[in-house]
Amino acid sequence: MAEDFQVLAKSPEVLWALTPDGILLHHMATDKYVELGAANRCIWEYLDGFHSVEEALARASTDPSAAVYQAGKELVQSLLEAGFLIVEA
Repeated sequence: MAEDFQVLAKSPEVLWALTPDGILLHHMATDKYVELGAANRCIWEYLDGFHSVEEALARASTDPSAAVYQAGKELVQSLLEAGFLIVEA
């Protein structure tokens, strides 16, 4: 489970391209694709190996509600489990 304080980074096996509506991620090793909308693209951008999950979620949303925060955490967890993100040591 991705913890709020964890610093995550993009996997080096992931390529991405901007789209008109967000960003398309391609995991080269598994050949999986994920398309993120504009709001979730911001979360992806902040998970750069320098920001914690909590920082990324706070910066990516102007809505501080628990539901929005939980949805962001679930996205981060699914990207971590699928190998798109890695835990930064």
